[in-house]
Amino acid sequence: MELTISLIGILAAMAVLILLMMRGVNLFITVMAASLVVMLTSGLNIHETLVSTYISGLVGYFQSYFFMFLWGSLLGIFMEVSGGATAIAHWLIRIMKDKAYLSIPIATGLLAYGGVFAIAATFPIIPIARAIFKQNNIARRLMPGALYFGACTFAMVAPGAVQVQNIVPTQGFQVSLMAGTVGGFAGAGAMLIVGSLWLRAMIKKAAKNGEVFVDRDTDIEPDTSHLPHPLLACLPLIVTIVVINLGDGAGNNLFPVETAIFIGDVSALVFLFKYYNWKEILNYLAKGVSNTSSTVFNISTIVGFGSVIKATAGFSFLVDLCVSIPGPYLIGIAIGTTIICGVCGSASGGLGIATPIFTEVYFNLPGVSHAAIARIMALASSALDSSPHSGAVTSIINMCGETHKDAYLPIFNLSVVTPAIGTLVGIIVFSLFPMLP
Repeated sequence: MELTISLIGILAAMAVLILLMMRGVNLFITVMAASLVVMLTSGLNIHETLVSTYISGLVGYFQSYFFMFLWGSLLGIFMEVSGGATAIAHWLIRIMKDKAYLSIPIATGLLAYGGVFAIAATFPIIPIARAIFKQNNIARRLMPGALYFGACTFAMVAPGAVQVQNIVPTQGFQVSLMAGTVGGFAGAGAMLIVGSLWLRAMIKKAAKNGEVFVDRDTDIEPDTSHLPHPLLACLPLIVTIVVINLGDGAGNNLFPVETAIFIGDVSALVFLFKYYNWKEILNYLAKGVSNTSSTVFNISTIVGFGSVIKATAGFSFLVDLCVSIPGPYLIGIAIGTTIICGVCGSASGGLGIATPIFTEVYFNLPGVSHAAIARIMALASSALDSSPHSGAVTSIINMCGETHKDAYLPIFNLSVVTPAIGTLVGIIVFSLFPMLP
């Protein structure tokens, strides 16, 4: 009976979390309300749980990933204000011509893979996406989906990606960021192909139904008169990717992740030196610190909520259920990761909870591949994290001047269903060819 009530409490807490976030209630208040439901239904001491369990989870995540987010956020700002991101996007548009709409997810994906904080990678591309959609008279409601697809699926979970979604599980299982290379790129590639074809189909269907682009009063046209060469703009991203994956010959990274991304920041300042307004450099830095503090704190509050759930009997039962699913062990890991990230509405927050759980279960278990587990966790994290209550989803929709009612279904198709397909492809490859790198 106690277990049943605990499980019901977890489900009720999830419902509270989603309902309040969808209604725009402050995230911390929302998390406190959901945590209270869990504590009451699981018989946890409220004071002790809040000041110990909850805060430990919150502070632990903030401590571990603040600088990683900070340097990634600053890289995004440097690429935006220098015009580097815009230059890359325009370059892709020229290459892709009549399929210019595909340059939107590819441009955001390139920025995200290179180390720009995933959602921040969409900021400089939004006006470019708007121009492409307007020029081709594509239904505006599809724009958030195209942007979110590029930033938050294939690019942020592929091997070598300079994103926390790749870093958390690989660090947890003590493997490199390129772990599970073949299966990882197979899964990420499947996401890219399926998502691109689906985006094209949705655009054609909307046009057939008579949907057109609609201007908004808030639309602002960017100044594109002074842009760096696209290859020059790519250099900071290349530097970041290379440095973060350098090894010492003994299987260890030459630089800590935070240091590698910082080097990418410095390279952006060096390579794009003449494209900055240096009088505003302190404002750029202040913006990066402000954005990072609020972002990491918001994710940390959700990780704290996850720590409360972890302390319940119901959660232990659910973990055991995932672990005991018949078939390849990777299936249970994928399902468990997907569910936890869905509850959190955050891939990074969910992985912050799921990684310690699965390392405890699988790390010393014979016959399992740490590389495969880390990669499948990364791939699976990019599915249900795109739930309607996700802060990232809400941010993208708002910045594009759209509503959940009009824009969420394309996001769901491209960033929930498509990653699920990619994860399945990854599981199949790892299961059939376990000896591949």
